[in-house]
Amino acid sequence: MYLQLKNLYKKYQDNIVVNNFNIDVKKGELISILGPSGCGKTTTLRMIAGFITPTAGDIFLSEEKITDFPPETRPVSTVFQNYALFPHLTVYENIAYGLKYPLKVGAKLNKEEKKKRIDKIIGLVNLGGLEKRKIDRLSGGQQQRVALARSLVLEPKVLLLDEPLSNIDTKLRKTVRNEIRKIQKELGITMIFVTHDQEEAMSISDRIVVMNEGNIEQTGTPREIYSFPESVFVAEFIGKANILKKDGRNFIVRPESINISYNKVNETETDEIFTGKGKIIGKEYQGALVSYEIEIINEKSEWKKLNVVMISGREEYEIEQIIKYSMDKKDLYEIKS
Repeated sequence: MYLQLKNLYKKYQDNIVVNNFNIDVKKGELISILGPSGCGKTTTLRMIAGFITPTAGDIFLSEEKITDFPPETRPVSTVFQNYALFPHLTVYENIAYGLKYPLKVGAKLNKEEKKKRIDKIIGLVNLGGLEKRKIDRLSGGQQQRVALARSLVLEPKVLLLDEPLSNIDTKLRKTVRNEIRKIQKELGITMIFVTHDQEEAMSISDRIVVMNEGNIEQTGTPREIYSFPESVFVAEFIGKANILKKDGRNFIVRPESINISYNKVNETETDEIFTGKGKIIGKEYQGALVSYEIEIINEKSEWKKLNVVMISGREEYEIEQIIKYSMDKKDLYEIKS
């Protein structure tokens, strides 16, 4: 494997921040580390970068152990959450800054080669025409591109991104996210992308590592994480989920897999279909979708409430309305933990 984290462990006094983190990353893969605040994802990223020394465990890159390498000698580069740009320098000067230091790749390039590389990256991140502009005259999205360009110009083996889109408004965030993915694929660069945003991780990643309280809950493709969660935490953290208990076992069914109707659902349960009656107790418009909260009307049922998502514009239901629900039993996925 290209990048390997083996039994990576970080402890501060009695506080275990990262607990036996293991992953093998392929060359050219984009991995997202996803989890709530304080779960250890940024600490993991900073250990890869060399800013934090692991308490135990090792980091290998291209089969070379880099655990004890100082940050400036590691063939990795980091895009920080706050971008860490120099306000007194221009766009061009910020991008060129990393090439000045002798331990970086820039020391091997002459002046003409440096300019050629910088110009190429400026074009790649769509900053052409802004080379002489100071940082404080740029939008948030443009500043993010400068930070990305400054890291890419070093041609690192691994690019680390720590919540890089958190300071950008929602609409622009999607655009920049797509640009990052496009650049990643074009360059074939290995990226580790840290985020607490489920939508970001699901849309940009080849694989996702879901963390909670310092531990890896699950690693898999976006589809695997969403459709086949391995724990209640993952099921509830990735999108909306109905956790249903039946005969002492936990099952998950996603809201979009449940149908509701006023008079079109057969009340008779079959070997393939669960059906029942419920009352609409919540309704929320979400753009193209409508989300309903349903209270189950059945004293014998182990299920009390369901969340259902339907496409807007189709038959809609109102608060207090009695409905019938149905779900295909094959859409129920058992969670082991």
